[in-house]
Amino acid sequence: MERKRSRSKTIFIILLIAVVIILLGIFIDFGAVWDAIRQADFRILAIAALFLLAGFLLISLRWRFLLGDQPEYLTTLNTDSVSYMIRMVTPLFVPVLRVATIAMATPLTVTQATPGMMAERLLEVVMRLVALVLAAVLVSVSEVTSGWVILWVVLLLGLFYLVIRFGSHADEYLPRLSTWLGQFQRIDEARIRAPLANLGIGLKTVGSARRMIISLLMSLLMWASFWIYHAMMFNALGFNMNTEETLALAAAILVVLPPSTPAMIGVYQGIMVTLMAPFNVADSSTVTAYAILVFLVMMVLWTILGVWGLRRTK
Repeated sequence: MERKRSRSKTIFIILLIAVVIILLGIFIDFGAVWDAIRQADFRILAIAALFLLAGFLLISLRWRFLLGDQPEYLTTLNTDSVSYMIRMVTPLFVPVLRVATIAMATPLTVTQATPGMMAERLLEVVMRLVALVLAAVLVSVSEVTSGWVILWVVLLLGLFYLVIRFGSHADEYLPRLSTWLGQFQRIDEARIRAPLANLGIGLKTVGSARRMIISLLMSLLMWASFWIYHAMMFNALGFNMNTEETLALAAAILVVLPPSTPAMIGVYQGIMVTLMAPFNVADSSTVTAYAILVFLVMMVLWTILGVWGLRRTK
């Protein structure tokens, strides 16, 4: 049954990519897209790529920290790079790839690595919420003042406090969460117990409130790098937006398509173009050029790091 479901999902993704490519071919002028790419400021693009690379390096640093400071950092980076390189061109999930790859290349087992990945997924959800609040604040104001900055910082600290408290009292809160989720018709309480148990183990691995704060700060730095990357890519392509609009749209994109959890080629571009269409910030050719370039830079970096990682893990 599971194999049949997996096969159906793969077929669906392939058909979805085909539909996206057909629609882009019908509605997008690729000559204009190429012109927009050629006119991009590649100096800004290169600096943006450095911020993206910094975020990628932080992904592995946080992952290793959540695994109890093991294995060595370069080994973690190598396995992550191979996983993300594969993800860019396949429908396989990044968390599954990362757990499987690190288990194959190091003494860590899948059972040992899974709880850490569950804790990382929780941090990713937290950062999506942070990006969502940030985007909402930036959209709501015509000018960023010290008052709005203070408000966002207070909301951020409040969210971090809730996460730290949840991590410190996971044994108390997780059974309640399991029971509460089990009340929904489409959720089988028995099936969610194992993931929640792994999350609890992962949070215990993080350990003290101090280590949880460090994990959150790593996540904040990582997503700040991704946020700057998207904002600079807007500038590289000459989008006609003010600073608040640029930062708001960059934050909104992170909520849906963070570089730490990328969609595969084709799907990424389709989602990006669809996401940006309602904002009406540029013509369809420029938006498509943005979707292509943003993904291309990610793909090039992960391919370089992935090939290097394969050579190092042989």
